[in-house]
Amino acid sequence: CEQIVLDIYPNPCTYWLYPTIVTRVESNVNLYIFDRNGNVAYYRYLSNVTNTTLTIPINDFNRGLYIIMVESNGYQQLSKFIKWDE
Repeated sequence: CEQIVLDIYPNPCTYWLYPTIVTRVESNVNLYIFDRNGNVAYYRYLSNVTNTTLTIPINDFNRGLYIIMVESNGYQQLSKFIKWDE
């Protein structure tokens, strides 16, 4: 069973990204979004997470591919999403 689960929608997205993070036990989580060059485009620290959905504004991001990563207690989950302009 996964220690941490990451689900994101919509993908591709234009203005907002909604990641859902679920952990097996209540724990602190670091959330990173990396651009295609590996630079951190967004970071957020979350405390006492068990099941939460965030709203992240991405309208200022450049169009392209991004990687979102969550880590907690030595476990990581990664996912990709595309920022698209209307």
